[in-house]
Amino acid sequence: MAEASIEPGKQGELLFAGQLSFHTVPALWQTCRKYMQGASINTINLEKVTNSDSAGLALVIACIREAAQKNSQPLRLINMPEQMHTIARISELDEIFGLKL
Repeated sequence: MAEASIEPGKQGELLFAGQLSFHTVPALWQTCRKYMQGASINTINLEKVTNSDSAGLALVIACIREAAQKNSQPLRLINMPEQMHTIARISELDEIFGLKL
């Protein structure tokens, strides 16, 4: 099975790592929600993501929505892999979420 994780990074940051796929996203979503309930998260760092499908992008969008309900400031995405950005661009979500490279 593919390996993936979400861990706290620098202050206010969640670090996503591994393969964000239909197989890993359900457990990652539970982890993301847990971290967002316990701390003020303002950044998702995707630099250690090795592979992502549309489920990975859906996870990021769900995290953005979760953060919007909890915080007044938007969640910032950094180091989005090209593969994920391509999916966002094809789905026309890049402009909505400010995902311009």
